[in-house]
Amino acid sequence: MALAEALDVLWAGVSGDAETGRLEAAFLPAPGLSGAERVGIYASMVFWRQVEALREELPMLAASFDEHAFAELSRDYLVEHPSASPDIGRLGRAMEAFLRGRGLPALADLAALEWARSEVFGEAEVAPSRSLELGPEQFAGARLTLVPSLRLLSLGTDAARRWRALDAGAEVAEAGGPCEVAVWRSALEAVHTTLAPDEAAALRQVRAGGTLAEACEWFGGREDPAAAAFEAIASWLHEGWIASVA
Repeated sequence: MALAEALDVLWAGVSGDAETGRLEAAFLPAPGLSGAERVGIYASMVFWRQVEALREELPMLAASFDEHAFAELSRDYLVEHPSASPDIGRLGRAMEAFLRGRGLPALADLAALEWARSEVFGEAEVAPSRSLELGPEQFAGARLTLVPSLRLLSLGTDAARRWRALDAGAEVAEAGGPCEVAVWRSALEAVHTTLAPDEAAALRQVRAGGTLAEACEWFGGREDPAAAAFEAIASWLHEGWIASVA
């Protein structure tokens, strides 16, 4: 059997798609073990390494289950979404969709938050701007560029509160209502915070290419819209979300 064919049979054995006869034909037995049993040992090792990878990328989701239940969830997930990348850190890419398909919206939102926290490490490092340096006549038409690592999530449940409880080892509260979450990389750490709906909308306006004046309009429902807009923009600068201004 050619090497390429043997590798195909091995992968089929690892993924559970190979017939025993094909495995026996491709791989020699060892003392006390058939060829299929040898492949089975390797397949088990691969599976548990994948479970561990999911646990590392989605630790709060894993903490929502006992060890056995998370392994069962992972097994079902991997059947539907087998690894599609040489980077095992990409294994959890479809966990949010998988959980939504199972009717688990709160856990799906938690997975979305955790995956965003994981993804920010893959973005380019950009030195943030710490001041706008705009005159009054320039402010309204100015456009901001946000740092690549910033993620804005609109979730149906309060995944940030659930994440906080799990991280503290506390009892998880009810799912809660919708929440807006910003996720970004600060130095070597993933960070997230909840946002008021109008601030989240303003940031999306900026990301879509809107001017500062257009972004500030989202604060029109506040008691003091100008002060609210100023405070929000100041916080964006402080957190390092703004890469440049033009």
